[in-house]
Amino acid sequence: MLTLYSGGFQTGLIVEIGDSNTRIVPIYEGYKLNHAVRILDIGGRVLTRYMEKILESIGWSVDSSIRRELVRVLKEKACFVSLDYKEDLKRSEQYKKDYSLPDGSTISLHNERFIVPELLFNPSTELEEDSLPVAIMDVIEACDLDIRPELLNNIFLSGGSSMFPNLKSRMYQELELELARRKKKSQSVRIIAPQERTFSVWIGGSILAKIPEFSENWVSRAKYFKEGIPPNLL
Repeated sequence: MLTLYSGGFQTGLIVEIGDSNTRIVPIYEGYKLNHAVRILDIGGRVLTRYMEKILESIGWSVDSSIRRELVRVLKEKACFVSLDYKEDLKRSEQYKKDYSLPDGSTISLHNERFIVPELLFNPSTELEEDSLPVAIMDVIEACDLDIRPELLNNIFLSGGSSMFPNLKSRMYQELELELARRKKKSQSVRIIAPQERTFSVWIGGSILAKIPEFSENWVSRAKYFKEGIPPNLL
């Protein structure tokens, strides 16, 4: 919900691609629609492990004590979302790039750079999960018919793993295709991906805290230790 506040909205669909999972949360006029919330077991950590597996398959090795963190940094530095996966596989050599590692060695990557985030769109290669676009449409269709167009027109990306280059454009493409498959092509899609979306929740919280009416929900430290959390806030 705080993600929406960061953009000045009260209605929308939050797609938060975090470290441990991906949460798809519909919000309508400030209220979370709990019955439709979807959590996918794919996030930054899974993508890091997947990249580690791919790198090991091409013979890359490094001290195990720093390997996972090194792979994570390399993933964030090198990876991007393909806009045409099959074609990019054919021409993967053009994406070849060398990266320097802390131990002074270098590693050369090409198709690995876009194979990793492709897991968000084709998880069946490694996981028993729906793709992100399919899950988004399922969440929207679990909501009342009247609010579906507004949710589809206010999709907010957030979380560290939403920062892959081209993610927004690919998401738009895939949602358009999914709408066509479901024979709902006439509906419009808008994806909002603020540059500072890694910190959307914090920004939204700071905005919420400045709203005068919200101060009624504050509990002072002294009152908390004396009375606990008021029943109306539970």
